[in-house]
Amino acid sequence: MNTVAVFGSGHVVEAVSDVAAFLSALAQKGEQILLEETFFSELTQHPGTSTALEKMERFAGNAPRKIDYIICFGGDGTFLRTLHRIASPTTPILAINSGHLGFLTDLDIHDAAQYIDRLISGEYLIEERRLLSVEVEGYQAYALNEIAIQKRETGSIINVETHINEYFLADYAADGLIVATPTGSTAYSLSLNGPLVSPDCPVLLITPIAPHSLSMRPIVLPDTVTLHLKVFSRSSTFMLVTDGNVAVFPTGTPLTIARAKHPVRLIRLSNHTFAETLREKLHWGQNLR
Repeated sequence: MNTVAVFGSGHVVEAVSDVAAFLSALAQKGEQILLEETFFSELTQHPGTSTALEKMERFAGNAPRKIDYIICFGGDGTFLRTLHRIASPTTPILAINSGHLGFLTDLDIHDAAQYIDRLISGEYLIEERRLLSVEVEGYQAYALNEIAIQKRETGSIINVETHINEYFLADYAADGLIVATPTGSTAYSLSLNGPLVSPDCPVLLITPIAPHSLSMRPIVLPDTVTLHLKVFSRSSTFMLVTDGNVAVFPTGTPLTIARAKHPVRLIRLSNHTFAETLREKLHWGQNLR
């Protein structure tokens, strides 16, 4: 028997009955289900949820430390929020898509039930995704998608002095700067014309946000490098955004960004490839007229 922590988004109205049925089936197979309190409350507000959910244990805050794996229901945003609530970085995560657009999720909720036996028996692959780490004056955070340095005032640009290891790269004059993982190449960086990168490539991306110079283009670097950055601005502070989590620091504060020592471990039950995901999510080859 495995112990499973379950997170999810409240925006699963159309799939509530499927979520409840999936969890009930897992419990009937002997898995011990621990439901995050807020998600449990949101599920039980809708008709179609099983009374079996009432019998499941609940927890608040971060996932308990002694669990075998985590299930996350929702889209990529829910997955990222879940990632930052895991007690142990080695705990594998199964992401089940009940949203609209998901590059990180492995299964669709309507198809998930057929994989239950394989999940319980451990007949799946573990895919490791690289994380970025940022350190600022004793503050440390991790990002699966990207670390974004952004201005706080709308009327002026910021300057991000950027070094690769000990070598000076550029002084980016822009609205901000994104440092992204291959996983994050399909997120914020993509909206700024950054390149698409297969998640198994050992690289990181630097993508400027609305650069003042048209010659400032996205760049791909090996993820063995360490980036040293310093922000200068008319404003006294700037924003540091890690996967949507915001922190504010004084301008002139040094930042260090590098690949984190530990990766994220994703449970892969389906045979979807990165190419299939791009074709499906970005509608490649489809006539959208």
